[in-house]
Amino acid sequence: SELERVGISAPRNLSGTLFLDHIPGLAYNYDAPTQTLHLTADAAVLVPAEISATPRREMPQAQTGFGLVLNYRVSANLGYNVPSADFRRSDAFAGLELRAYTPLGVLTHTGSVSAPLNYSGEAAVRRHDTYFTSNLPGQMLTLTAGDFTTTGLAWTRPVRMGGLQARRDFLLRNDVVTNPLLSYSGTATVPSTIDVFVDNLRAYSGAIPAGPFNLTDVPMITSSGEAVFVIRDAGGNEQSTTVPFFATQNLLSRGTLDYSLNIGGLRQTSSNGDISYDDRIARAASLRYGLSDRLTVEAHAEAINDMWMAGLGLSTALFNRAEVTLAAGKSVNGAETGSFAYGTLRTELAGIQVNLSSTRYFGNYQDLASTSTSDLLGISQGPVKALDALSLTFPIFANEDRIGLRVINSERRNMTNTFLHASYYRQLPGTSAALRVSAFQDVVGDGGNGISVSLSFLLGPGTHARAGLRRDRSGNITPVASLSKSADRAPGSFGYRIALSHETAALRATYQTSYGRGDL
Repeated sequence: SELERVGISAPRNLSGTLFLDHIPGLAYNYDAPTQTLHLTADAAVLVPAEISATPRREMPQAQTGFGLVLNYRVSANLGYNVPSADFRRSDAFAGLELRAYTPLGVLTHTGSVSAPLNYSGEAAVRRHDTYFTSNLPGQMLTLTAGDFTTTGLAWTRPVRMGGLQARRDFLLRNDVVTNPLLSYSGTATVPSTIDVFVDNLRAYSGAIPAGPFNLTDVPMITSSGEAVFVIRDAGGNEQSTTVPFFATQNLLSRGTLDYSLNIGGLRQTSSNGDISYDDRIARAASLRYGLSDRLTVEAHAEAINDMWMAGLGLSTALFNRAEVTLAAGKSVNGAETGSFAYGTLRTELAGIQVNLSSTRYFGNYQDLASTSTSDLLGISQGPVKALDALSLTFPIFANEDRIGLRVINSERRNMTNTFLHASYYRQLPGTSAALRVSAFQDVVGDGGNGISVSLSFLLGPGTHARAGLRRDRSGNITPVASLSKSADRAPGSFGYRIALSHETAALRATYQTSYGRGDL
């Protein structure tokens, strides 16, 4: 520990009395009159200096207290053809959200009230969600008691529950870097400076001490490309290193832990809006951990009575050119068993963005989502048997034009659909107008086909115009046009939206006052 404090990395297999000449690459000289020990070490023996290009900042302490907030939105249906049929009052609706603040957390209650206006009848009051949330920023932890939606992984399905949830919440700390960023390790013979260029743009500049160093958390300006690390000393000597990189989306940085723990009753909503909870106790847990900047492991498990499922997965970066996620799992419900396999690939080739994903289910696979659906509808729905998607996006004509191609295949017990979708986007040169063309075709099932062409304009701050044609699966061609302006929160601000088609016309207006907002 004394050597490490002065920057010497001693072998861990040494114990007891430490002889300096047992450390390879280390030389020493003891000056007896001054009782001074002079150490000379090779670069391999020195402890690397850790430098972060994104240093952590001191987070301000959250101020707690007591408070009460009520958000509301009230609307009324006055008829479908007011000019010719006069007002025909039918019903009124109010959406409500009540939040109570305490030093321990926030209690949130949402609901709605609907009442008939044209005949006598009772108002219908419905509760939507009720939950108490407590945030612990230091631990990046959010605790929820009440109604919540489970958080899981890309290959799991969320469900609504009433109970308790504890989950890692990185949004509580904007100073923590969770995804792997650019890093570089090297050695400087003398104190120097280092500059990092990403696609010819300076991403970082700083000083490095003499000896080995690790530079981490360098921001990536683009999703993929090459980073150039340039080291310069006081004499003007320069050393340049080029490193390819690929920005990942599903990986965690080394040592980062993400988790979600859920327990409670499955929440079910009937066709008339009534809410109920399953008497059985359901449990769900998800875990992600960054073993390294290139490998993240994942695990998920669910259980309710005799049904349980468990799966394992991993995400990795391949050769700084692609990101791959693979997962597999199994479910057991009494004598019924099932399994699934999941895989995704994301890469960029010659400017073409490629996204490929596939999920396959085998046997009688079940999870909490399928169990909840089966109990609610009285039938065993189960998940889809297969879901595949391929997406290609690439620029053309050496400008901002983009073409997108997508293939989506969905297989259920008695239905298979394979959609081909193509889109084209072009920003018209020298103008604020953009052209969009899209078309789809179901080549296997009866999903039909369609095509749309539109031209949009930016007429001013917050004002947009759009005109186009749409052809539906029946072959009908409909012209459409719209003009809209968004309203902000300043008093006196107004907004509108006018939508026109072949047979219909719609108008919506908004006006903001100091006391509220009115919509027509």
